[in-house]
Amino acid sequence: LLRNILPRLCMITRLKMEELIHDVHRPLDIDKIKKGWHTIPQEYDYWIPEEDIEGSVPADLNGTLLRNGPGLHEVYGKKLIHVIDGDGMIVALTFSQGRVHLRCKFVASRHRLEEQKQRKFLYRGQMGTHPSGALKDTMTFLSSAVNLQWPKHIYRNPSNTNVFYWGGKVLSCYETGLPYCLDPHTLNTLGPENLGGQLKLKTLAAHFRLDMKNNRLVCISVKPGSGKIQPSLEIYEFDSSWKLIRHQMHHIKGLNYAHDFLLLEDYYVFHMTPFVDTSLRSVLAIYLGWSSPGQQMRYYSHLPSRFIVIPRHKGAKFQNIMELDTDPFHVSGNVDRILSLKKRSFCLTRFFTSLHQNRSMIPSHSVLSAWGQNSTWTLTVKYGYQMLQSHLVRFGVLN
Repeated sequence: LLRNILPRLCMITRLKMEELIHDVHRPLDIDKIKKGWHTIPQEYDYWIPEEDIEGSVPADLNGTLLRNGPGLHEVYGKKLIHVIDGDGMIVALTFSQGRVHLRCKFVASRHRLEEQKQRKFLYRGQMGTHPSGALKDTMTFLSSAVNLQWPKHIYRNPSNTNVFYWGGKVLSCYETGLPYCLDPHTLNTLGPENLGGQLKLKTLAAHFRLDMKNNRLVCISVKPGSGKIQPSLEIYEFDSSWKLIRHQMHHIKGLNYAHDFLLLEDYYVFHMTPFVDTSLRSVLAIYLGWSSPGQQMRYYSHLPSRFIVIPRHKGAKFQNIMELDTDPFHVSGNVDRILSLKKRSFCLTRFFTSLHQNRSMIPSHSVLSAWGQNSTWTLTVKYGYQMLQSHLVRFGVLN
């Protein structure tokens, strides 16, 4: 559905970006980048009037573009600490014979429905929004410790990070929980999707890759480890009817987070970030209510930064996983890959934190050294890695 429309939209976006890219040191417009914090008061379903369209829509541009992102910054009077704690809103822009139709709906997650029923904020966010506060969490922790148990924290699944269509399903994803399945035509939420019980870790990462040559969707699930519990990485390859063609499960020490990955013909490439610490100290801060998983995301000098290269075609128990040390950074997103083991990534420097200043959409935007770098890497399996290019950017460019 998107194959015909995306190249056209990407070309339009690229032309707009190229007008601005020569002046990367221009002042930031804080008011504009704050718009990501705006609450969408209602859902919409209408044909966009011609007078609201600049220029004209090509008559041969037909298809639907799906987008997902947080649509709320306040829940029944509770202002969110971080935009990523907001409920996901799915937007469908349908182009048909020169006209454009807009439909947007919130993902009706279990947490959203329960909060609507009780008309109050109930479930904590991964990025720090808290329904009760640290004192209550501390008391709960001490009570559980008497019984030699860990308290159970229930985090909201806002399903707000990505949305995609495959095999007749529209899935809305948030990496720490199950995806939600939506009706492709109405965007009504059908419920959580476990793909017939195939998502053993009960999560599905927001980013995916397409193997167009073999017509496969490649997805991952990640569970962090702590103490004696090893982290888990699950890799799936589905055909167009959601049949599981290839599956791998790994427990790689230190790989506690994987926001994105690269798919090559013979390898999966991940990055082991030094920005996620699962030590006892960090875990205790979260359980005591003093911090949250997202607020803990920052550079830890004692943690490794590595590329993890996993052979794609060998069984999980019989392959040689390669770990290549690199300079410390955090991959925000992989742009693409070039040739066999050459990649471009949008990387966050060691000065990055997940805190947003003045409710902007750019973390730590007042710290120049915290901005991301658009980097090109060449991975050499025998000898480690080499960084070919790395330059400061304020925004990504669609290629």
